[in-house]
Amino acid sequence: MADTTNLDADAAIVAMLARRFPSAISLDPPRVVPLSISIFDDLCREMRLEGNEAIACQRALDWYQNRTPYQRAVALGKKRHSLWGKPVSDISIEDRNAARALLLKRKSWSGRFENIYRSRIGHVVRLEPADGSRRGNYDTRHAAWLERLRAAGFTDAEIEIIQRNRIDTDDLAETRRAVDSHMQG
Repeated sequence: MADTTNLDADAAIVAMLARRFPSAISLDPPRVVPLSISIFDDLCREMRLEGNEAIACQRALDWYQNRTPYQRAVALGKKRHSLWGKPVSDISIEDRNAARALLLKRKSWSGRFENIYRSRIGHVVRLEPADGSRRGNYDTRHAAWLERLRAAGFTDAEIEIIQRNRIDTDDLAETRRAVDSHMQG
C-alpha cells in the first residue's frame, strides 16, 4: 500500500508548482503537457532548490509524470514543454509506445485514445495491400507497413517524417516525393 503521507506531500508540491508554473504543470487532465527532459534542472535553478527540497521536488515530479493524464499526453504525442510552457521538442516514438503500453496495462486506454494515437504516429498512411485485406492486429499491420517502407528504401528518419507530417498516400513514389518535399522545406 502506498504511503499516503508521501502522496499528500507530492500532490501538495505539484499543486504549488502548478500555481507557480501554470503553463507547464497542471492538475487539470486536459491541460497536462509533457515536460522537457531538463525540467527538474530548470526547477532547481529557478527555485534555487537544494538538498531535501530538491529530493522532495524530484519525488513529486516523478509522481506527477507517472499519473495517467501525463502518460496520456506523452502517448498522444504532444510536444515536450519548458518550465515556461514553450514547446521545446517532439516526443520519441519509443516514449509514446512505452506510455501507451503502461496505460493499456492500467486499463486507462480507450478506443478513442487508440484512434488518436494511431493517427499521430502516422498510421493514416495506407501502405497496405491493394486488395484491401487487413489481416492481423494493429501492431502486425504497423510492422508490415514499416517493413514495406524500409524495403522501398525509406530510412528511419524519413519514416519519422512520414509519421510526423501524416503523409497519407498508398503510392510509394508519391510518398517519396512528399518526403523529399518535407526534407527540402
